[in-house]
Amino acid sequence: MSLPQTLLALAAIVALILIGLIVRRITRTAPVRAARPQTPSLRSQPHLETPDGHTVVPLPNLDAGGCVIGRAPDADVQLDAILPCADSIAARHARIYRDAASGFVIIETLDTTRGIWINGVRATRKNLLKDRWVIGLGECTLIYRDGNPDTGPLR
Repeated sequence: MSLPQTLLALAAIVALILIGLIVRRITRTAPVRAARPQTPSLRSQPHLETPDGHTVVPLPNLDAGGCVIGRAPDADVQLDAILPCADSIAARHARIYRDAASGFVIIETLDTTRGIWINGVRATRKNLLKDRWVIGLGECTLIYRDGNPDTGPLR
């Protein structure tokens, strides 16, 4: 065997080894790792938050009658303890609940003369809420968050 034939055979062997390594690298799967159990955070549940995101207000009992928001001691969410502008909010300003028939989250005006503003428009008595919609209660601004781009089922 001459020197050029030996070099050609050696080059063929190196090429086969490289092809084998490439095929092995491509077909290799990542090791399967056990997933850590995820605990749902408050931010993954429907809630209200201040525009800066620093204050998160949970919304309890959405499916069981909803939650009353206001300054009254019996309100489910007492905003006077949370927000500095709460003196402009009525004792029982609004109720937020999930409508059993449609699955939509609804905000309802209760005992207030100032009403509710949604996305800068004065709202009627009952209104649908969607993720990232801005709610005005008195002089306070809150953002409804549920993490869904579309709250409720499609029609």
